[in-house]
Amino acid sequence: MFKKTLLALAVAGTSLTATAGILSVDVKEAGATAAGTTIGALAAVNGCATAATTLSVTAVTGAFTPNNAAVNDTITITGADGANTTASSVTYTGTDACTVVIKDELVSSSTAKYSAESAAAKGVVLSATQIAGIGGFTAEDTITFTVTGGTVNAQSSLGATLKSYGPDGNIATDGDRLGTFTLLGVVGNTILFTVDTGYNGKANEFLRLEGVNVTPSAGATEISVSSEVQNTANVKYDVTPAAKLANLAKQYSAKVHVKGDGIVDVQQQRFQFAANTSDSANTFLATDDSLTQDTFVVETSEDTTLGNLTPKSGTILVKGNFSWLSDYAGTDGKLSAAEIASAIDHKPFDSINTAAPIGQHNVAGDDTTDQTKYALNTAMTELTIPLNSTGADTDLDKYHQISFKVKGASATPAATVALAETTYTASINLINDKTADATTADTALNVVTDAAVAEWTLNGSVVNVPYIPFGPNTQPIIRHTNKGVQTGDISVRYMVEGSAGNTETNTWKSLGVVIENAKPGVRNLLDVITQKLTAELGKDQFKVALEITTNVPKEDVTVFAAAKITAEGQDRLTIGAFSSK
Repeated sequence: MFKKTLLALAVAGTSLTATAGILSVDVKEAGATAAGTTIGALAAVNGCATAATTLSVTAVTGAFTPNNAAVNDTITITGADGANTTASSVTYTGTDACTVVIKDELVSSSTAKYSAESAAAKGVVLSATQIAGIGGFTAEDTITFTVTGGTVNAQSSLGATLKSYGPDGNIATDGDRLGTFTLLGVVGNTILFTVDTGYNGKANEFLRLEGVNVTPSAGATEISVSSEVQNTANVKYDVTPAAKLANLAKQYSAKVHVKGDGIVDVQQQRFQFAANTSDSANTFLATDDSLTQDTFVVETSEDTTLGNLTPKSGTILVKGNFSWLSDYAGTDGKLSAAEIASAIDHKPFDSINTAAPIGQHNVAGDDTTDQTKYALNTAMTELTIPLNSTGADTDLDKYHQISFKVKGASATPAATVALAETTYTASINLINDKTADATTADTALNVVTDAAVAEWTLNGSVVNVPYIPFGPNTQPIIRHTNKGVQTGDISVRYMVEGSAGNTETNTWKSLGVVIENAKPGVRNLLDVITQKLTAELGKDQFKVALEITTNVPKEDVTVFAAAKITAEGQDRLTIGAFSSK
């Protein structure tokens, strides 16, 4: 993250026939420049000369004769980040060494974005240049600056100043200063100055406003400033239109770079994933997802260049069905932070390849998580991954890869909790380093909220029959119709109602594959399901819900279920036709 300062760049010239003043608010970015990045990477025997060419300046050799045929030059860079320099230079400090100064890059305040979180926490420091009209200013005039989109912080603006730099606007020297101005006060969103007595104003005079701290209004997306001059006869002149000081925007945003797309394999009792030849993570990963891993990647972006806060720590909160983590619990049945962390793999990266293999992760990031504080809520629907450091660069890394590692059917001990069809969302929230940023309290930096990062599906048709009774006094019917052209296994899960001496179950229980390689057509499932349930429950009377999964397209399958109750005085018929959602 680049620390920025907000300054103003005065208009270079103005029409001498103008009668109104001009108010200019531009932005000078004290951030790492493109030239700084290029020069920082130089490693050559003529590096200093190359730096001078890059910056379009003439190197100052002084008493040194450059040696361009021996060792690589040693280059010391200043002004690449935050030094507020106005001119570039290359000065030799030895035959193979030089100091390089890199000037700031300028951007228009109409496009530059200021961190809204920083602005809310400690305000925006306003700096602007006022250019007088043809009549100049007169002693005892009142100059009023009006802020739109915020309120002037009176306490923080006690040291606000308005200084003259003469008609040439040379702010580098004080020799042209003509007059003085006194701060009258701050009223709401206005700052008032008076022109001191004995002052003889000049046409087109440059005045510099400094040190005004503005607190943005709630929901404001920009801050602007306008001005007007009023004489002792209450006549207003030099009325200037508003000039934009800053666009306010969230410091960070994020998008899903890779969406998790695990396909739960019903043939493996839903304990692992089916092979996925179009896995969305394969391009990003150096090693493809396995049958026991699914990966998503969140790509973050720092969207502001001015006033940015320094992120210190935070959390990644992932919501979804995490019941499968129960397979990692120890003998006590409870999940420790270490056990959770063993199933969750977090890796940050700063970049991806632009050459082969294109799109694969490249430079590793330095954000770290605290695995001793990984946590899952009681309902097993919210996973908290604490970010305890943003690394040496004190900024959020570009890519955050998170892989879920399920136990799988072949694990020892084997998985016991079936994977469910589910969706996952992720939120990233940070807090700033209040010491580095000089904020009075921790400031929240939201990156993204509830981004849809993964979706797990089943490899087939899933039909739920919500109720069907079995027993001596019932005549059930279960018919399975596959109207497509594909062949696939049929597997069944069930839940039991607590009646007729049966123990109620609150989760699905698997009967496994009841028919292998079932061909298209109409098929009777009653006999095989009755046999398996009777063997499983040890009774011949029970009421159940069924989930029937077929490894064929879901739109091809319909299940017809009915049950006639024949008990004396209770004859009734229940019928239903069910299909995949």
